[in-house]
Amino acid sequence: METGIVVGIIGAILTIISLGYAIYAFRTSHKEKKLTYDILPPTPIADAVSKQSGYSIKIVYEGTGESRETVNSVILQYVRFTNFGRIPISKEDLTSNDPLRVEIDGANVLDINISGVTRDVCNVSIQKIKEVNSKASAIIDFDFLDHLDGGIIQIVTDSPDTVASLKGTIIGMPDGLIKGKKEKNSLSFPELGCVIPLILQIAAIISVPYIYKHITGGWENAWTLLLPIAALIIPLVFTIPLIIYWLNRGTIRFPEHLNPPEWYRKRSRIYNSPQAKSFEKKTT
Repeated sequence: METGIVVGIIGAILTIISLGYAIYAFRTSHKEKKLTYDILPPTPIADAVSKQSGYSIKIVYEGTGESRETVNSVILQYVRFTNFGRIPISKEDLTSNDPLRVEIDGANVLDINISGVTRDVCNVSIQKIKEVNSKASAIIDFDFLDHLDGGIIQIVTDSPDTVASLKGTIIGMPDGLIKGKKEKNSLSFPELGCVIPLILQIAAIISVPYIYKHITGGWENAWTLLLPIAALIIPLVFTIPLIIYWLNRGTIRFPEHLNPPEWYRKRSRIYNSPQAKSFEKKTT
């Protein structure tokens, strides 16, 4: 058998092995619980006008079964959470000492509720607000969360200084809850599985001419150098999607059912834009 063919076979075998490892690493990295959450910015939907402006506008809030309350502002905010892992999170995975909960600080909570879920069968719910350590807290409950199951919580407060957070411990997630769009400073072992095939293929292609010359002592029948490249093309086609996945690993897309209303997103983009923030600083 000619040397070029042997080199091509070796290169193909190395690539297939690395590709198999990449697929294995890709699948095993998803076999875990990944309760990921996202906190959307507080956005005003109504503001009172003081008498100093020549006239006044008062905002009266009246919750279901509650008395009327005059407030200066009505601020809307959303917190959403989803299990991006392949292992279901069940009710038994919630702990009583550190329950899954929403904590709100810096404002008086007017209302809090579950405004959307991926599936009703998950039975996602939230309890009434309680004061815990000078913070408003509401415990979240559910029967189970399969892959891409979750909910979105609507929070109504009276101050733009609202600070909302999702706290709690999930059994099987020792590193804690995952914050959406979290940047990673280094590659984890499973992620390397998506890069190794490309590195091996490039190394094999570069090393082929030197190996050929070392074995044959010349460049006779150099056309056979194309054989290893041809042997690597097919595995490379399967490797590229894994590389694309690795490059986009930080992008998290929550299910469509957990998106806030379109009008809120438009208003939030305007209110939280750099131009709006700059104008607010100048007027305060």
